[in-house]
Amino acid sequence: MSDITTPKPVLTIREGTTYANSRNVADCFNKQHKHVLRDIRKIAESTGPDLGWFIPVTYTDAKGEEREEYEMTRDGFTILVMGWTGQRAMEFKVLYIHEFNAMEQALKQAQVQLPDFNDPVAAARAWADAQEQKRIAETMAFLAEDRAEEAEHELSSVMSIIGRHTHTVSEVAATLPGVNRNTIKADLARLGYLRQSKSTGKYRPYAQFAHLFYERISSASGRREIFATAEGKKRLALHRSAGELTLKALAGISD
Repeated sequence: MSDITTPKPVLTIREGTTYANSRNVADCFNKQHKHVLRDIRKIAESTGPDLGWFIPVTYTDAKGEEREEYEMTRDGFTILVMGWTGQRAMEFKVLYIHEFNAMEQALKQAQVQLPDFNDPVAAARAWADAQEQKRIAETMAFLAEDRAEEAEHELSSVMSIIGRHTHTVSEVAATLPGVNRNTIKADLARLGYLRQSKSTGKYRPYAQFAHLFYERISSASGRREIFATAEGKKRLALHRSAGELTLKALAGISD
């Protein structure tokens, strides 16, 4: 994507929370801002204001008039863009998730305890640690854009492989770089898409995610298997890019 014509995710940190902006989201996903505002209001009406996902603010437009926009948390952003489809939408979902990850990690790295000023040695050590953590946070924020570009490239490669053909979730996992296909169902259960039977240990997809994952008899094995729809495959690729799926090395699996 061209740096000149393509907008990039812009996040801000306020009072320890990372926010996306509705106008920037509209630009990145190539949508009219009024339509993004409409979707946000619908979600806010359904969920209520107590969750704090969307915060109404104002900005001054080119005519000098005050206009409404929204700041949104990571959860608000996720709910908002969940139903947006298409290659561009998927690319920017990945970019935003990596940007959120980088900003939140930078916040964690920057959080240090106040030193004991009654102990000069401890205070000096704490100051040095704080400076090091600050340097790490700044470096991570600087590298966030590079990681997002790598994720974008990885996602495009994965989607070109798995396409829209019928695959089980294990088969899709096998196409995702480094992902352990043997733990993919456990990963999906951890992420809330599947439930595991306490008596049999088998996994079943939740009905509300039938547009992503569904169960039927496999013609190849003759057993009930969990399959991924085209959108489900994209969702798996998104979770892989966000580092939310178990990797082979972490599970002690070798090819």
